Amino acid sequence: MQPHPIYINLFGTGLRYWQCEIPLELFEEMQQFRLARNEQWENLLFDFGFLERFGYKHWSDLSTEKEHVGLLVDPMNKIEIKQAQRIISRFQASELTGDDTLFQLHNTAITTFTFQKKEDVKQFVLVHFEKGLIGKFQLDNHPFDVQNLSYEVKQLNKLHFLAEISYQNELLRNRRTDSVTVSSLIIWS
Repeated sequence: MQPHPIYINLFGTGLRYWQCEIPLELFEEMQQFRLARNEQWENLLFDFGFLERFGYKHWSDLSTEKEHVGLLVDPMNKIEIKQAQRIISRFQASELTGDDTLFQLHNTAITTFTFQKKEDVKQFVLVHFEKGLIGKFQLDNHPFDVQNLSYEVKQLNKLHFLAEISYQNELLRNRRTDSVTVSSLIIWS
């Protein structure tokens, strides 16, 4: 009989983000439009009518790469590792950085998000904050050892979030999210 897979579930508040750029000339036109209407960028860059006016169908068209999803490193957020109905481990996302503990409990690397400097474009990150199931990862490796899990936490301005999970140096793919958007943010380069 085949053993049950291992699931790693991320619950709480997370973010979905797109690294974006707009040609400077077009950005200046957008800026004039924004100022004339006294609007916030967060309202405009997620508005399909505004985007269409400037030649984009969706905010993901502004993106230079695929969207990314992460779980905010916060004591309210939980990471659960289970097999069938048996919980192997459950802990707060804030444990990943070791700030709440005397020593590092998990294999965690902390990296800083940086923009690649480019001329003639305005760079920024569009962020949707979401609540719910932020990620579900599946492992079919047996036997399983929780010590072989590695976590990458990224820092983007003041935000710290779990960006990637690896098992024995193999990157795991987020198979599912089930969340609702609660707010948006734009982070400029």
